[in-house]
Amino acid sequence: MSVITTPWATLESHVKKPTNGMKNTLLFSLLILSTISCKHGHGHEPHPNPASTFGMAAWIDYGTNPVSVQLRGSVFPSSSGPVQSPFDKAELSISDDISSGYKLLTTTTQKNTPLTGLKPGITYYVKAKGFLGDYSAESAPLLVVNDVVMPTAKLMPYDPQSRYFVSRAGLPVIQQKTDYVGNTSKVTTTIIDRAGASEVAAYMGVSAVPLFCRGWNVANQRAIFEINCSNKWGLVSYDPATKTYADIALPNEAEMWNYALAPDGQQLVYTDNKRPGLWYFDGRTNTQKLLDSRVTLYDLTWTTDSRYIWLTKPSADRVMVVQYDPTSAAQTNIFDEKNTLSGAQVSPNGKFVLYINNASGNGVLWLRNIETGVKRPVGSVNQYGWLNDGTFWAGYANTGIKPLPEREAFLWVFKP
Repeated sequence: MSVITTPWATLESHVKKPTNGMKNTLLFSLLILSTISCKHGHGHEPHPNPASTFGMAAWIDYGTNPVSVQLRGSVFPSSSGPVQSPFDKAELSISDDISSGYKLLTTTTQKNTPLTGLKPGITYYVKAKGFLGDYSAESAPLLVVNDVVMPTAKLMPYDPQSRYFVSRAGLPVIQQKTDYVGNTSKVTTTIIDRAGASEVAAYMGVSAVPLFCRGWNVANQRAIFEINCSNKWGLVSYDPATKTYADIALPNEAEMWNYALAPDGQQLVYTDNKRPGLWYFDGRTNTQKLLDSRVTLYDLTWTTDSRYIWLTKPSADRVMVVQYDPTSAAQTNIFDEKNTLSGAQVSPNGKFVLYINNASGNGVLWLRNIETGVKRPVGSVNQYGWLNDGTFWAGYANTGIKPLPEREAFLWVFKP
């Protein structure tokens, strides 16, 4: 697992990045706004009454067997935003080739409809048209791949309210949980190994110093933490065996905005509040350099061998993942997609990549074969990472539907 995890797989900190909740809210709001309806049969109404405006959101749930379409109707009673609403009915249409059009699959009044009869390995598109009184609204097309990657083993018990940072060996694991009391919050940091679970030692002997885990140094099994001590921000590594901390070298006077620390714990790539562009810092030589003077980024991460940086960035009407060599400045396009994607993590052997994509209507974890381009859904997942043996771990997000009794009670292991 990369030392710096992606925004939806990290704890909140002072680093000014959009949270997963903010991303999900934005995506859902855009989806709702894209489906604002007009009165069917009466032409377009340029200024519909907000009290009568109806929207239909739809997404694919890969946690059911068979996979299903989840539907949600909304109305806009005021400018404050959408409010969930019942709908009279919905027409579901399907296509295995958008250019040839859609055919009606079924008409339903239910919020969830199983998609039966789908062939494995075939890419389908499904869209929903909802009706409420004299109004209708249509969802965007939803990508459906009926070839879900299923878990093969349990890694450990899972608390959905906690964040987990799993070392590449599987153990040890850092668990962090935030408890709120009034306007105050307390983060409890626990290390889990074969001997059991215990709290990590306080930094500098002060338990009040906030610690935000950012993953593991692969070389020596040291956990990486962000700290804010005496108004000074920094990165430290923690040795579970000796329960001691060590400072990680950072570029002088830099005000890092978005950053990723390499798995070797010594190389850093970042954007700076004071200076435009993408910067690289080598803690071994205490030197830094500008990699790209003009760049727009969604995500930063490293390959597992700490040789290359992976950049997720926009390109025309697509989002692309580019591999960047900080030594030679050579760039290689890995893959790109039309839909929003983020959190790309490459497997230890370089053959697969895990990433989040909203092509199915909400954030779904996908496993993609880099050579063939074939991709398979894992499901609604909010934490994940690679292990040394080429498997990966993930924790299912709570979707409100539990087809497997233990589905959301464990972190699971998957084989590509």
